[in-house]
Amino acid sequence: MEIKFYFVLLYYKKYNIKLMPYKNITWQEDVHYHNNYDNARTRLSGVLSITTGKAGDTEPITVHASLQGTLVTVPLIDGTLGKMVADTDNKKGWFKDLVKVTMKLTDQHGQIYLPLSRIQSSPGTVNASGSITSSVTVSFGGSASGGFFGPAPTGNVGISGSTSNTNSFSETLNDFIVTEAADRSIVSHTYKMEKLANGAPYERPFDLLPDPTKVLAFNAFDPIKLNNPPPLAINSLPLLDQAYWQAGDNRLISEHVKIEITVETHIAWVEVAGTAKFPQNQNAWTWVGTHRHSVPLELDKLKQSTHSAPL
Repeated sequence: MEIKFYFVLLYYKKYNIKLMPYKNITWQEDVHYHNNYDNARTRLSGVLSITTGKAGDTEPITVHASLQGTLVTVPLIDGTLGKMVADTDNKKGWFKDLVKVTMKLTDQHGQIYLPLSRIQSSPGTVNASGSITSSVTVSFGGSASGGFFGPAPTGNVGISGSTSNTNSFSETLNDFIVTEAADRSIVSHTYKMEKLANGAPYERPFDLLPDPTKVLAFNAFDPIKLNNPPPLAINSLPLLDQAYWQAGDNRLISEHVKIEITVETHIAWVEVAGTAKFPQNQNAWTWVGTHRHSVPLELDKLKQSTHSAPL
């Protein structure tokens, strides 16, 4: 019996210390607007990568989540992308000018799960558009095992060594900026449109109106011609959100834990009559579509070599 027990113990030490459950989930969700413009909607093409890890008996549980590959769009009613429902001189819409993403871990009652604290998140606040990089690094010390990111191991280190793994990717967000708000449990990123297609600053839908100080005398009474939102407001907006949470110690975790993701998309429609000098009947409609997605974490797959209870 002692020999058999010793064999099982070695099995746990050989395999379960390295066990880093990984899953990649894809989904698509449409949110419709039930009003006069019933074809206004947003689409979330979600890609959620989750890796849970415990490098060794002395290492705490670590959870990494990434939305790399996720896209937010405002399709036409027939599913066509990259076009607005209205795209004439005096009508523009729908286009997205703000997207807010929130990620958090919750328990079976929907409350914030405090034993796992946010250690890193990315991207941080970036007050300039263009190429933006999202990067987080998970480090283990002592008796550590590599291969934290992705389904395949990336190597091992000795008992006195250490290891770290970095997940990094970039996207080009022309004419959009990113701001981050985070605490020990929740991380939120806001993607805000800051410029129009012609480079003019943008704060609100009526900024699509031509600048009256730049209207020349010879075209002051020409029919109104709205400015265009930038291509990214009409095409798919890629998300760069990722974060990792870590337990404060290596104790057992028996509760059911989920990662909850909320994506709020603000879309706008602008319609104006009149002339460049005398715009009339100025109207702007805005709407917020909310996508929520919840996925259980597979913490029960993590075992300590000296315990049979799930973490």
